[in-house]
Amino acid sequence: MSREKDDFLRIGDALKKLRKRAGLSQIDLASGICDRTTITHLENGKFKLPSIVLINKICQKLNLTLDEFLMFAFGGFVDHLWIRRNEIDSLIKKGRV
Repeated sequence: MSREKDDFLRIGDALKKLRKRAGLSQIDLASGICDRTTITHLENGKFKLPSIVLINKICQKLNLTLDEFLMFAFGGFVDHLWIRRNEIDSLIKKGRV
């Protein structure tokens, strides 16, 4: 497998995990950004070279910075730290902490 294809698959896998952890369907995530098939193609590594604008809008909807998303996708062992931080931020915003 080429490195480029591997990178697309990593991005797609990260997107799918983060979307599910946020409790969003593909339709929910796509709403106001793109169509559901774009999200499907991104998650399956079939979307070649998504624009930074698209990825940034998706990150905003997931309450992540672009850096956090990329760290999750490519950072390996630090994935859980970003998720826990976002869970804590979410609880704070909801007034539960």
